Amino acid sequence: MKLLCPKCRTQIPEKNINVGENVCVCPACNELFDLSAVTDQDIIQEAEKLLAHPPRGAWVKKEINQTTVGVSLFSWQSIFLIFFAPVYVGFTFIACTELIKAEAGIVSLLFPAAFAGASLWLLVHTLYSWFGKIEIVARGSGQTHLFIGVGRIGKKYNIDWKKVKKISEKLVRGYRYVKQEICIVAEKPIAIDTGGLNKTKSEFLLKVLKYYKYKAG
Repeated sequence: MKLLCPKCRTQIPEKNINVGENVCVCPACNELFDLSAVTDQDIIQEAEKLLAHPPRGAWVKKEINQTTVGVSLFSWQSIFLIFFAPVYVGFTFIACTELIKAEAGIVSLLFPAAFAGASLWLLVHTLYSWFGKIEIVARGSGQTHLFIGVGRIGKKYNIDWKKVKKISEKLVRGYRYVKQEICIVAEKPIAIDTGGLNKTKSEFLLKVLKYYKYKAG
């Protein structure tokens, strides 16, 4: 595979590649690059095609001085939640109401209170899985931010592509869970939970992020 310098497009000879250190040096501009940034060039070409024809559940909106690339967090699990959540919340509401009418003690109310908290979490999770989105907003000024949330409510992460060292996908294993994440390694690392995305949307998001990093040089 031919490796080209991301900056000046000069071919990088094998002697300038250090696989052990995961770096390479361009012989023309003498710049040092993360090897993954160079080997991702095939992905960049795929990303350009995907941006022209995004997959189902993804979109590209071009406006004056701004491009927004996003994916929907909707999944088949959402259909189950939309039926289960009202039943669970309704049961919890009735149980709490009956206990209050019976003037139950504080200890007796702890049980339904825990269920009420779980109901609130379930409602938020249901809304997120139905209407949630992940968007990359790139402005003409060079500023880029990542948004994760519902509508205008969510979390915004500013991205300085010059300080991004690596973008990769990995499995994160906890005590009782395993989840998929896209990791943006930078001064302030960003972890994007992609467990709710199908493979097509997850790969689209990963390739587009690498595309913007590559374009930023």
